[in-house]
Amino acid sequence: MSADARFTDDYAWTATVNPFMQDSFWVADAAINVYSADGAHEFSLIARNLTDEYYITGGGAIPGRVPSSNTGANTLDQAATTPLGRTMTLRYRFSM
Repeated sequence: MSADARFTDDYAWTATVNPFMQDSFWVADAAINVYSADGAHEFSLIARNLTDEYYITGGGAIPGRVPSSNTGANTLDQAATTPLGRTMTLRYRFSM
């Protein structure tokens, strides 16, 4: 059995004078593994991002988009990249 949690503080996800900011967040993961006595079988349940936290990992201006008004640092359309939300994996391994 294993678990971990990680905290990320606020950060800017655009490189502009007045950047868009990502709020701080926590992400928690956990896993449980069960092995047979001879080690030939393994069952695993792996859960990532248990709190189902969505956060931005990067972004920038959308290529080819023309803003209707370009009077401020963040008036251009922006695209953001986010990781998957909550994921769970059930795994079985057999070794000879």
